[in-house]
Amino acid sequence: MKRVHFQFSGLKNWRRLYTQMVTSNNAAIDDVVVIGGGAIGLSCAWQLASRGARVTLFDRAQSGREASHAAAGMLAPVCESAVHPWNCSPSARAAMLKLCFDSRDLYSNFAGQLRQETGLDIELSLRSADLGDWREPGILFVPTQGDDPRLTQLLEQGLEAQWRGNRAVFLPDDGQVDSRKLIDALRVAALGKGVQIRENSTIRRLELKNGRVVGVSDEQTVIRAGKVLLCAGAWSGKIADVPLEISQSVRPVAGEMVQLRGERRVRHVIYSDNCYLVPRRDGRLLVGATVEEIGFNKRVTAGGVAKLLSAACALAPELLDAPLESHWAGLRPTTPDGLPLLGRTSLENLFVATGHGRNGVLLTPATSQQMAALILDDHNSNNQSADNAFSPARFLAA
Repeated sequence: MKRVHFQFSGLKNWRRLYTQMVTSNNAAIDDVVVIGGGAIGLSCAWQLASRGARVTLFDRAQSGREASHAAAGMLAPVCESAVHPWNCSPSARAAMLKLCFDSRDLYSNFAGQLRQETGLDIELSLRSADLGDWREPGILFVPTQGDDPRLTQLLEQGLEAQWRGNRAVFLPDDGQVDSRKLIDALRVAALGKGVQIRENSTIRRLELKNGRVVGVSDEQTVIRAGKVLLCAGAWSGKIADVPLEISQSVRPVAGEMVQLRGERRVRHVIYSDNCYLVPRRDGRLLVGATVEEIGFNKRVTAGGVAKLLSAACALAPELLDAPLESHWAGLRPTTPDGLPLLGRTSLENLFVATGHGRNGVLLTPATSQQMAALILDDHNSNNQSADNAFSPARFLAA
C-alpha cells in the first residue's frame, strides 16, 4: 500500500480550512450578528429584530455590565458639549449636537415602547415624560465661575434656558434615565423579539472571505452571518481583522463614580465643571465622574473618590452628612474627536456603532433606529450613512 503523506503547515492554515468547511455547510445564517451587549448593542439588536431580522448578540461577559452599567444616565447634550467640548470642526459639532438633541427627544416614545413590550419602567426623567415621583425634570448647570461666558452662549443659542440667580442656568428639556433599568428593559425587549443572546462568549475575530465579512468566531466556533454590527465599546478595536478605522481610533477612558444616600436632598440633576449630581427615584444620589487615560483599568482610587466627594459637597453642602454607599469605575469608548463611529466600514458587511464616549445612554435611541435602518437597507431612511461626521472613514483620511 502506498503511504500518503499529509503536509500540515501549522495552526493558522488548519484554522482557515476549518472555517471554509464550517461556512460552506447548510447551517442557518443569522441576518445580523451583533458584537457587544451594552445599551447600544442591545438596542440595535432589539430594533433589528423588531424589523424582522434574525439576530444573535454576543457579549464577552454579562450583557450590559460595562460602560452602560457604570453610567449615570444623564440626557445632557448642552452641559456635556459645554464642559467636555468635542475636538472636531464646527460642522461636525453641529451634527453631533443635532444627533444628541434628536436622540433625547426620542426618549419618551422609546421608553413608552419598552414599557409596553416589557412592563419595565426605565425611570425616565424628562419634561415630556410623566415622572410620577418626587424628582423634577431638567438640569441645573452651575459653572465654577459665575461670570462664565458659556452661560450667555447657551442663552444665545436659542435654547429654552432660564437664569437661576447670576451664576446658573436651568435647562428644562434635559434630564436623565436609570441606565441599569434601561439595560434590563432592553435585554427583555430583545429576547421578546427573538434575539439570541450569548453571554460570556468573547468574539475573537471576524471571518473573512474574498474581502467580505461572512461571520465571526470565538475560540471554538465559527458563526456565519449576513452582516455584522460591532458595538463592543472600548473593546471594539481588540477583535482580530477589524479594519484600521476602528482598531486605531477607539480607546478606553476611565471614569470613577460614587453613590450616596441622598434622601431627596437633590431634586433634579445638577451639573458643574467638577462633578454632577444625579438623583434616583429610590433616594440614591450618583456623583460623577473622573476622567482618566489609564488603559483598560477600572480601578477605584482614594484620590478619585475624595475629589468627587469634595466637589459634590462644595456644590451642595447639605450632602456633608450623606451616607456613602458604594463606588465603581467604568471605561468609556472614546475616539480622537469625541464623536461616535456610526455606519459602514471599509469591510463589506461590517457595520459599527461604538465610540459614544460620555454620551452612550443619551444616543441609544437615535443610534439604534439609524443603524437598524441602515443595515436593513431601508431606502426611506433619511440617514443612510449615519452622517459623514460619524463615518468611520474619517479616520482613514486623517
